[in-house]
Amino acid sequence: MMLNFTVDDLSSVLARSAATGVHVLKYDDSNPIRDFAWILDPDGTKIERWQPKQDTR
Repeated sequence: MMLNFTVDDLSSVLARSAATGVHVLKYDDSNPIRDFAWILDPDGTKIERWQPKQDTR
């Protein structure tokens, strides 16, 4: 099982998480549509956070 959350500002969310000791498992900005990051909660449940990329048209 994995929880999935859309966020408005992934960088800020990850910075706040790191400040509380949360380790980012992986960060991926290679997708042309969204950026992704994965963490584990204290129980070991994987959590995905993602942010849509800005439309650059």
